[in-house]
Amino acid sequence: MCAIRKVAFGESLVGSLQQKVNKNQDFSRADISNVVHPVLKTDSKYKKMTYVSSAIALASLGVAGVIWKKDAKSVKNLNKLISGLNQQLSKSADDINVLSEKLVKSTEKIKSLSDNVNTLSQKLSTVTNEVESKVAGVVQRSDNALSSINSKIDNIQNKSSEFLGSFQTRKVTVDGLEMNLARVSNEISGKVEEQMRSIIRSESTKRIFGLAEYSSSLPHYPIIRIPTSELIPYTKAGGMAVVPENIASNLAAVLNGHKKGALVLDTPLYTGQVAQNQFLSKVATISDETGKFEGKYEYVRKIFGGKQTKIVKLAELHEVQEMVVPVYSELGIVNEKVGVYITDLLESPVDWRSLRKRLTPEIRKEIADAIKSGKQYETDFIRVFKNPVSNELEATGKFRTVFYDSPKFDLSAKMLNEGEKFNLYRNDTLAAGETERMVYFSKFFTEQLYRSDESKYILKTIDLLDDAGKAVINAKTNKPAKEHIKLSADAIIGNDWHTGPISAILRQLTTLKKFYGMDPHKAEKLQNLPIMTILHNVEYQGSVWQGQEKLFNIMFGEHAAKIVENAFMPDIAVKAGQQGLPKHLWNSMMVGKDFNPQMMAASYSDFLTPVSEHYAEEIASHSGFGKAVHDIFKIRARKFEYENPDYIKSVLMRNNVDIAKGTGRKTLVGINNGCDTSNNILSKKVAREMERDLDLTKDSIIPYASNVQVLNWHNHNKGIYLNKIIEEVELAKNTFGKNNPMKLYMPELTDLTGVTVDTPVFALAGRLEDQKGLNILAKGIVEFYKNYKGNNPPIFYTQGIGVSQEFVNYLLNAKAEVAKLNPLAAKRMVVAGLFSEPGRYNGCKMMSDFTNMPSWFEPFGLVHKENAKFSGAIPIVNEVGGLTANLTDMLNALFVKYQHRFDPNINAVEINGKNLAQVFDKAVKIYEDKPQFAKMLEKSITADHGWLVKDGPIDKYINLLVDMNILPKNIH
Repeated sequence: MCAIRKVAFGESLVGSLQQKVNKNQDFSRADISNVVHPVLKTDSKYKKMTYVSSAIALASLGVAGVIWKKDAKSVKNLNKLISGLNQQLSKSADDINVLSEKLVKSTEKIKSLSDNVNTLSQKLSTVTNEVESKVAGVVQRSDNALSSINSKIDNIQNKSSEFLGSFQTRKVTVDGLEMNLARVSNEISGKVEEQMRSIIRSESTKRIFGLAEYSSSLPHYPIIRIPTSELIPYTKAGGMAVVPENIASNLAAVLNGHKKGALVLDTPLYTGQVAQNQFLSKVATISDETGKFEGKYEYVRKIFGGKQTKIVKLAELHEVQEMVVPVYSELGIVNEKVGVYITDLLESPVDWRSLRKRLTPEIRKEIADAIKSGKQYETDFIRVFKNPVSNELEATGKFRTVFYDSPKFDLSAKMLNEGEKFNLYRNDTLAAGETERMVYFSKFFTEQLYRSDESKYILKTIDLLDDAGKAVINAKTNKPAKEHIKLSADAIIGNDWHTGPISAILRQLTTLKKFYGMDPHKAEKLQNLPIMTILHNVEYQGSVWQGQEKLFNIMFGEHAAKIVENAFMPDIAVKAGQQGLPKHLWNSMMVGKDFNPQMMAASYSDFLTPVSEHYAEEIASHSGFGKAVHDIFKIRARKFEYENPDYIKSVLMRNNVDIAKGTGRKTLVGINNGCDTSNNILSKKVAREMERDLDLTKDSIIPYASNVQVLNWHNHNKGIYLNKIIEEVELAKNTFGKNNPMKLYMPELTDLTGVTVDTPVFALAGRLEDQKGLNILAKGIVEFYKNYKGNNPPIFYTQGIGVSQEFVNYLLNAKAEVAKLNPLAAKRMVVAGLFSEPGRYNGCKMMSDFTNMPSWFEPFGLVHKENAKFSGAIPIVNEVGGLTANLTDMLNALFVKYQHRFDPNINAVEINGKNLAQVFDKAVKIYEDKPQFAKMLEKSITADHGWLVKDGPIDKYINLLVDMNILPKNIH
């Protein structure tokens, strides 16, 4: 438990103290001069400040400070300035009261440091390794307490911002909700004001109906930005973190022939606790030779556990710019400091075989020549090389990541509950809740676009071209003049609702900025910047029912009132008696009274791209799938009455839009996700890792090769992990669960005696929650055994964790029911509480003959395709969402007829369960027919679900970029 104490400081100390106490904040030169002390109580002599003892604070907040390395030459100089403070630092964890007394005595010294902050920042590089080792010691002593930290830091405030004053507001009412929104002191009036209103009122109609006008000329160096709330390898709460990186790397592979441009992924620079026992930090890089700050930082993950703390470097950061962003919040106008950092070129594997088919003969020859000479082929977009282990060619796509450094992205929590699951979307953090964090991210991202000219980082230096595309010659040197490409954008691919505010800000705020003095040319480009937004699961919208006026003021500042009151949606009431859109959709940024980022994306993006073609159909066809924004999806997908061109013309006429510009083109376009083939193969490297993680015999697992006999290879590897599972089940059963490495539920009623490699295994692994259809699975198993006549019952294996015991109980109750029908079969129902333990997920994939996917909805679904690529396991999938995408029933998968559950008069669990039971029966018959089973295994493992397959996922993204005139038509 973390002890919180009160320490009294003299007035002179409080007046000069300009550092944060126990806040997950990087101690850099930029931070020192503008930190303000948090005042909690005052009496005649002292002010009191709450703080947490340093050992616990450093551990619980991830020691997210800067590590300064030794410079022996100047240690003495700094020690003269702060010797009193440094001598006490090592004792902080043992005797905080002694430290407090020393701090009071050190008032004058600290004040001197504060008054001479610039001098101090230059000398900070001389802090000794002794201090570093003491801090590390404090962290180590706190490591064992991490799992039970329950610290309340409610009173600590972030002071990285500067208060400028209050702002004027006026009342705006939306659907009965009255909000005080910011306004300008002297608003534009008359005809100009009407023109401005007309533009912002019609913007949603323009985007929803595909009427945007794009630049007539291609960008000569296209920069495509992909903002996202989560991104591997930095942060991951779900599959949503994988897609942006996959899109970037595979776009890079295709763009290689173009050889110009940049792909940039944008994400918050999260600090603090991002997962159980894991912390992210930004660390300054100090030269070992000079002892000076090099102007670079490292982004690191600290993993606490066991006897050691593991530190993993995630990226090296270069400063792009430091922005001071005026933000209109509940505190008034506040200048928020935001650091913008960029990585070097990063790489991610792409499928070489598919890429090779796309390359020109000239490029293929260049690659061949490089490989023959023992080198690698490399451009700004791709790298091709020979793997020394497999002796095969491999390829990677290149991109960069941009981070936004702000205390708003500090995930340190007010209360850390033992056993609580931590992820990026926590609302109990010190700085901001989930939606507010994403609003700040959107604000900072768009602000960087507004200030792109101020960027200090050069992406590329290229020849300067004139309007005709010819090089401009420098008169002095008689050589081509050069252009320095800075961090800007020519197109945006937003990742889910988290980036919805970006669309709203660029469309609406930029319009008003133009009327209030922004450079018209720049404003026009930003206001019409092509934007597509990926939709993953539209059930999650970022919708909030409180703090709406605060969020709008943050987004739009002094123009909030004008924008929100004119955020009109298209008037579709063109038929007698028709009311048009339902009232809760009359404002383009809200659903009823709720602030709704998904609605913003749906209103202001040029294209919405759900992650599968079938899911796009579902959300446009039924409100059960489409949820609150279903009506907008219906319009964009041209469903029902919107399939009629005449109806569309009527709507456009009613909205004062030129019908000559009218189009029947869909602006909701489903694109099936790709399955990253290169990272899901049972390679030699993966095999050896599994053997180490699972304590298996070395070289027992056979890696996949194109010439293997798939059934024999599959059964060999299946047996390796199945035998381990059999032993662990026996151990748990015999010890009545006391020795239970698999965390089995009901181990005493689980028994795999008699199971061999010839016993079929049906498996499901992942998050156990409502979406995954565990009640369907349970019903399906029970119904299957009502008619089962065999003597070798299958193993129905499920592993995972969930937020509620309810979903596990579906399976445990089914186990009890099956016991009445077939006791042996019930014992072969295995439910394990495994999730992220090393090797366990891959082990499950390796022993699976069939992969169960009985989901109620699944926008795309990657697990079954990843399993198929890993072991050949045959997917058993409901015909819903994107589960059947790129699969063929009875060839490389088994499809299950599906009934949605939106009709309360239908027992959808029973219907789907019986349908699933029929497919289980079919699967067992296929398994017993070894030639047919072998054929399906082979078709399953060799199916190409990749991003680069011809006319596949990446081609569809490119088609949209071509349509928006970002890429040339011959790019494929």
